[in-house]
Amino acid sequence: MEFSQEKMYWIEKLLHEKEDTLEYAIARDKLIKMYILPDDPIVKSNDDYWKKSMN
Repeated sequence: MEFSQEKMYWIEKLLHEKEDTLEYAIARDKLIKMYILPDDPIVKSNDDYWKKSMN
């Protein structure tokens, strides 16, 4: 697999940033859009959280 300079930039950025930073999230999002990283799975929602809050 061949990587462009842009892909390498975002991979390096992701590896050097702390996981809970905006820069990490941006780099991760860019790599997902480039199909380098898989997208996050869709979480099936339910009302359990809201039912607990109402009690």
